[in-house]
Amino acid sequence: MVRIRFTKMLLFILIISILCACNNGIEVEEPIDYSILTSEKTAPENFRYIEVSETNGLSSNMSAEIVQSEAELDEAWARYSFEEEQPAILFEEQSVLLLTNFESSSCEKEIGAIGKAPDTNNIEIHFPVIEKACTDDASPRAFALAIDNTIIEEAQNIAVIEGNWEVIIKISH
Repeated sequence: MVRIRFTKMLLFILIISILCACNNGIEVEEPIDYSILTSEKTAPENFRYIEVSETNGLSSNMSAEIVQSEAELDEAWARYSFEEEQPAILFEEQSVLLLTNFESSSCEKEIGAIGKAPDTNNIEIHFPVIEKACTDDASPRAFALAIDNTIIEEAQNIAVIEGNWEVIIKISH
C-alpha cells in the first residue's frame, strides 16, 4: 500500500516536472508560429562578428540572416555545413531565419519561445536561463527556423533575449 502511494506520488511529480519544463516558463505577448528545421553545433564558413546596435550583457557574437529562395537555402545549407538533411520549404509562405550564436559546449541552448514585439515589430527569440554550471568556452550553435513571410517582411531586427539580457541583431535580408 505504501509502495503504491509512493509510486503514484513519484509519477505525479515526474509529470508536473515534465509539463513545467516544456514551456520553459517563457511567455511572449504575440507568439509566432515557427518550426525548427535544425539546431546544430556549427557556424557558417565566413562567420564574422556582426555589428550589434544594443547589448545588455549577452555576447554580441551573433548573426541572423534571412533566406527567401531555394537557391539561397542550398547555398546557406552548404555554407553552414548542416548535417541534417535540407528540408523542402514553401517559400511562397515561409522564409528561413538562420541564427548563429555561441554557447557553452556543456550546456546546449534551446529556444524557449519566439514572439513579435508589438511596439517595434522585432522578432524576439527567447532562450531560457540555464541554471546549472556550464563550462566557460564558446562553441557555435546555428538554428534554422521556418517563419511566416509576413512576420519576416515586417521585422527589422532580431532581439535575442536570455533572462534580463538582450542583444539586438540587424536582419540581413
